[in-house]
Amino acid sequence: MSHFRLVIASAVLAAWPSWAESAHKWKKIWAVTAGVLGAVQVADVASSRGMPEANPLLRDGSGQFHVGRAMWIKLGASAGLLTLEAILARRERDRNLYKPFSVINLGAAGAVGAVAVRNARMRAQALP
Repeated sequence: MSHFRLVIASAVLAAWPSWAESAHKWKKIWAVTAGVLGAVQVADVASSRGMPEANPLLRDGSGQFHVGRAMWIKLGASAGLLTLEAILARRERDRNLYKPFSVINLGAAGAVGAVAVRNARMRAQALP
């Protein structure tokens, strides 16, 4: 089994709901991971400010990163994800979906955080 498959299988097993665990505890953890996701989105925008942007949705007419547009897009995507998670968690109360949703949020935060770190390194290399 490749390392990638092993990581995916481990994440799925870790995220699988355990009925013995407290849903209340996982709801609190989910709320913290939602905050982490928001903070990382802000860090990503801050790390991209003033830099050339490859994504046409996030750049202005001159090819530079457009902070306002990026914040609205990132806010909308994060709010949509968190709203969907909240609706599903309330609809399926007996399944304790807060645990897998917490893992999903941390995975998303990790991916966005990696992009923010990459942007910060590119900025540091571009400075004289």
